[in-house]
Amino acid sequence: MQRLPLAWDYPKPPSDPKAAKAALVKARDDLQAAREENLASLKQWNEVHGKAINAETALTLLKAGNKIKAAEFGLKTATTAAAESARDRLDAEGRHLVETCAPFESAAARRLSAALAILEADAVASRIPDGRVRREECHALYTCVAHLGGTVTIAMGPVVRGHVVLGRLLSIYQQGKNEQNQPLINAILRAARRLHELLEEFRWRIGDTVCIIPSSMLRKRSPWPVSPCPIYPPTTTSAP
Repeated sequence: MQRLPLAWDYPKPPSDPKAAKAALVKARDDLQAAREENLASLKQWNEVHGKAINAETALTLLKAGNKIKAAEFGLKTATTAAAESARDRLDAEGRHLVETCAPFESAAARRLSAALAILEADAVASRIPDGRVRREECHALYTCVAHLGGTVTIAMGPVVRGHVVLGRLLSIYQQGKNEQNQPLINAILRAARRLHELLEEFRWRIGDTVCIIPSSMLRKRSPWPVSPCPIYPPTTTSAP
C-alpha cells in the first residue's frame, strides 16, 4: 500500500474558488507527471522487498542453528553476518525507494483535499448528483482515511514482513521430511515470537482506533444497522 499523507483536519471551504480550482488542476497535473517514476519505484521496491524477506528468513534460520544454502537466499555466504548485512542494505534501499514515491503521494493527497474543499461549497454540491449526501459521507470517512493512509500504512510494513517470513518458514517445514527438525522448529518459534512483538508495536503505534461507517450511509446498501462511532487519533504512548 502507498501512503496518502492527508492532514488530520478536514479541508475547509475555499475563500477563493478560482484559486481552489487552480490548485486542483495543478495537483492533478503533478500527479500525472509523477506517475511513471512512482510506478517504476514501486516495481523496484517489490523486488527489493522480496530480497529483504529472503535475507530475513535466512537470518532467522541461521540464528536458530540451521544450515542453509547461501544462493537460495540471495547471499554470498551462509553466515549471520552476511544475512544481516544484506538485510540492512536492502532495507536502506527500500526506504530510499519509498521516498522517491513522495511526490506522487503528496500530489494525490493535495488533489483529494482540493476536491473535498471545493465540494464544501453548496453551489458545487448542488450541481453533483447526490452531492450533499456524498459530502456527508466524506465528512464521516475522512478521519479514518487519513489515519489509514498515514499512520496505519507506514506501521504495517514490518508486520507484513514478519508475517511473510513466518509463512516461508512454515512452508519449509511442511515441505521437509523431518517432523522432529528442532532447529527449524526453533526458527519458526523465533519468527512467531517476533511477529507477536511486531503486532504489539503496531497496536501501540496506531492506537485503539475505531472506524465505523455511520448507519445513514448504509441504509441503501445494507439491511444491517451500524451505529455511528467516534474515531480517535492514534496514541503517542510508547509500548511498555
